[in-house]
Amino acid sequence: MPRRRNSRRGSGTLYQRGGIYYLDYSVGGQQIRVSTRSRDRQIAQGLLIERLAEALATGRAPVRAERLTVRDLLTRYETSLEVAGAKEATRQSVHSLRRSHLVFFEPYRALDVTPDLARRFILERRTAAYKDGTIALALGYLHTAYALAVQDGLLRPGHVPHLPRLRVENARQIFIEPATFWPLHAALVGLCADFADAVAFAYLSGWRREEVLGLPWTEISEARRITAAGAVDVTLVRLPPVRSKNRTARELEIAGPLLAIVAKRRRLRRLDCPYVFHRTGHRMDGDRWWAAACAAIGRPDLEFHDMRRSSTRNLRRAGVAEDVIMKISGHLSRAMFTRYNIVDTTDIGDAMRALTTYVQDGARKPAKVAPLRRNGAGHQKKQRR
Repeated sequence: MPRRRNSRRGSGTLYQRGGIYYLDYSVGGQQIRVSTRSRDRQIAQGLLIERLAEALATGRAPVRAERLTVRDLLTRYETSLEVAGAKEATRQSVHSLRRSHLVFFEPYRALDVTPDLARRFILERRTAAYKDGTIALALGYLHTAYALAVQDGLLRPGHVPHLPRLRVENARQIFIEPATFWPLHAALVGLCADFADAVAFAYLSGWRREEVLGLPWTEISEARRITAAGAVDVTLVRLPPVRSKNRTARELEIAGPLLAIVAKRRRLRRLDCPYVFHRTGHRMDGDRWWAAACAAIGRPDLEFHDMRRSSTRNLRRAGVAEDVIMKISGHLSRAMFTRYNIVDTTDIGDAMRALTTYVQDGARKPAKVAPLRRNGAGHQKKQRR
């Protein structure tokens, strides 16, 4: 029989079993009995006071942290993403990583996940030939699930395990030069002219794949602007926050080749299809055409997203200010902009040649150094004073 220590009615009570103190109290007619995992009466008493205060404030019995599993945390996290209206790609990423990786943690209680367990997970994933970038992303989702449980009051900050952080160096340094892009574009025209138009728009604008392939006609409009030369008609592409990766709207005034692409797509517009870039009225994916075109020009290593990185560098080389480039491409921070704006060996070579020319030109010019002369008279006068 457990040994009880009674308290006054309504204040809960403590009792010991095997030397461990247990809490015994009721909330809304529901009887709660839970272990404190402590042999110290003072610690147990403090925990009882906290539980009673929480019950008084919320009017409901708290969820027992010791009964929560990682499966519960991940399910709550997926539900929160759906309620918050997260992008479909984000929800799919979380769900996919949960099924393929985080299932490792699901049978464990939330309080039983330790750094050692996380390290075992990392080693198992590496043994299965998964890259550190994928493993780090899965652990990041797990940490977010714990943070949400703390925010909802299901766990305390001290319950969140310290998960090892993997250093991932996955910034691609591949650029698509104009001399490479136009043969690639020509190969795409032979495979699918509709997809070639979308690829050209992406390369010239620096916009993301989904922003281009999912571009509807409702986001393209005509406007009149007043300039120093007078009123001019312009074509604008307005990306709403709901379609932007960082939830920030942006506006692009198109001209030249971009305007020609939109004009061509307008002639091919179908009333039964909302998209600017379509094939027979259906939205395109284009993976197979991209792969075939890259293979045709001998560059199977190229990826669609390489055009975004290349576009930001092309804009910089054209002399466009960095803040303007960020407004066009949609980068919010210079850290992310710098990640894409990687300087390649061609830039470094151009800089070194410019430095050499400057130094050589300076060596050919006569020195403009005048010898210092001492004004003796002035010096003597100053001494006399």
